[in-house]
Amino acid sequence: MPGDQSGKRSLVNLSLFVKRSYEGYARDRAALDHRSTSFAWDCRSIFPLRIAEGYTRSVARDLRVSRSEKLAYGVHAVLEALQTGEATAVFFTEQGREAHPDLLSLANAHGLKTEIRDEVFFTSQIGKVPHQGVMARVKPYAYGTAAEALSQPGPLVALAGIENPGNLGAVIRTAAAFGIRSLLLEDAGSVRVNASVRRAAAGYLHRVRIARCDLSTVVADRGERQWLALDPRAELTITECLGAADRQRLGLLFGAEGKGIAPEALHKARWQARIPIAADVESLNLAVAVGICLFALQP
Repeated sequence: MPGDQSGKRSLVNLSLFVKRSYEGYARDRAALDHRSTSFAWDCRSIFPLRIAEGYTRSVARDLRVSRSEKLAYGVHAVLEALQTGEATAVFFTEQGREAHPDLLSLANAHGLKTEIRDEVFFTSQIGKVPHQGVMARVKPYAYGTAAEALSQPGPLVALAGIENPGNLGAVIRTAAAFGIRSLLLEDAGSVRVNASVRRAAAGYLHRVRIARCDLSTVVADRGERQWLALDPRAELTITECLGAADRQRLGLLFGAEGKGIAPEALHKARWQARIPIAADVESLNLAVAVGICLFALQP
């Protein structure tokens, strides 16, 4: 029927409008606020179309990620946020307030708002994670620049394509343990410093300065750095390469578990090396691999 066809065309046009609207929101995540969230979910209820639902989920996911960059949870992460002046408010469960009076006193000393909230509130903010009864609102992490990181004396760690926040936090903690001052993080596709990263870093986030950059460009430029890329297919071992390297100018490049390092960055490194492990073991955890390499650098 003509009327039916017209109605279908109108519905398709509305779907495309919703799609374009969501694409605009995704491009400018900073502009997403409570009103845009309400708009997105209202659109979903009015137009229950699969094409609209996908973009609604994308917007909601971006909002959750953005919010998690302004939160910290767990004793060590919250303590660090208080000590560095990043915390803007602190929340406790009843048990958390009793278990951590030092955090409550420190928050009060900084003149911060403190509140007692229930598990429902904590779960709504950070999900069902072990939070130790304490959470803080924090300022977003202030990244450094690649130029600053490259100018620091001593070895440098660079990570390509790291999507798991727990891995990034564990690498930060490992790097801090070996005195690494700077860490380069591939800008495209890598996780940002969020609540989960802070938790896994266990209070050592600010011991290592993080900069986001295009690693392929940085490695290709080289400058004063001698880049060594970890590659399980390499012929040389990490120990063999370190014998020829200037350890104070060395840059260690690691890729994500599974994906590894992108070819454009891998082949621009001066050396490709592997950590010798048993033939029937596929790979190592990223933080473990970083720890082994940094230990090998020790005099």
